[in-house]
Amino acid sequence: MKFEQSMKELESIIEKMENPDTSFEQLVQLYEKGVELSNFCMQTIKNAEAKITQLKEGKEEVVD
Repeated sequence: MKFEQSMKELESIIEKMENPDTSFEQLVQLYEKGVELSNFCMQTIKNAEAKITQLKEGKEEVVD
């Protein structure tokens, strides 16, 4: 899954969670999926920051 796709899905989840017609069970499921997506996005950002730091420092080997 790509970062941009995950962010769009997170936005969709937030909209669904804000809907007063969403049941409690649905809220729990949406929350769980949101946490997964949030963790994925945060890890993607951390990896990108590490690569940028390495490039700034002029290191030849970049970690994937």
